[in-house]
Amino acid sequence: MPVPHSTYLTSFVVGNYVKVSDSYKNIPLGFFMYPGTESLAQRKYGKTKEMMRVFEELTGVDFPYNKYDQTIVAKFNFGGMENITATTMADTEILMNSDNLVEDLVAHELAHSWFGNLVTCRNWAELWLNEGFATYMEAAFREKAYGRADYLRKVREDAAEFMTSDAISDNKHGLYNQLARPDDSIFDTTAYQKGGAVIHILRETVGTENFWKAINIYLNRHKFQNVETANLQKAMEETSGKNLDWFFKQWIYGGGYPKLNVKQVYNPSGRQLNLTVAQTQSADKLTPEAFILPMEIEITTANGTKIEKIEIKKREETFTLKVNDAPTKIVFDKDEKIPLKAVKMQPLTIAK
Repeated sequence: MPVPHSTYLTSFVVGNYVKVSDSYKNIPLGFFMYPGTESLAQRKYGKTKEMMRVFEELTGVDFPYNKYDQTIVAKFNFGGMENITATTMADTEILMNSDNLVEDLVAHELAHSWFGNLVTCRNWAELWLNEGFATYMEAAFREKAYGRADYLRKVREDAAEFMTSDAISDNKHGLYNQLARPDDSIFDTTAYQKGGAVIHILRETVGTENFWKAINIYLNRHKFQNVETANLQKAMEETSGKNLDWFFKQWIYGGGYPKLNVKQVYNPSGRQLNLTVAQTQSADKLTPEAFILPMEIEITTANGTKIEKIEIKKREETFTLKVNDAPTKIVFDKDEKIPLKAVKMQPLTIAK
């Protein structure tokens, strides 16, 4: 290897393989398949070069290495492992899963070439910088390949998977994982799925252009080095001009997610809609009593639809909004800028 790299990314695979070759620009791509399965290589791995193009375009950073191989192996503990220039994948994942799931796995492991290999988390408490970004880049590729709706579907599914797991987990921790131990317990839905969803929220908070500019700064500034969360925050603050202490405290160093109970009351005489928002999540040393939630609300009446912007900051607060008629539909966060939340809407009541 002509460039520095983390020792845990070194691997050797020995077996009986057929190599199927492809290329992206001047970078050789190798797909190592079992004899008799090589016909599946293009179907399973054929989008690798398109993913490389997309990831280069998004990050503004060229693929950092001189080759990229993907090898299937038997009885593997994980779906895949981003061994440097030579990703290893469970044969069951590649040969038995749907092409849709394989595509996300291929994107995830390739994304580690930037997030995890080019810049590597300083310690296991910072694992989300590897796995959260690799999970997010699955969605980022889908946005470029299939459009915004598919991107949001992926982010929404990741958020839902974390929230479902969090409800029954005995191992609750923030994205910055102070409980991190050098064993498999760190590879959970917090580091992966919550990490990916939080990166989406970060992008929505600073804006898409600022987000990708910051990613470019972050990767170039720390390439072939170790990184920590503070490095990412600094880059995001530089490009957006925003103080993001509240964001990182809440979403990265904190835990859980907001649960909102919304009462809606329409006052005909004043043509006002009163929304009383109560945050009902159980607060603890990780989960705050009140999340800060910049929120867009879509309000539909007989006279049309409008968007109102509010910022939820308290355990319970009431927002008074002007409307020209009784609402027929109210949607919190229609554009899904904050997918990590549960919202329970009470039926609309009319004030007398």
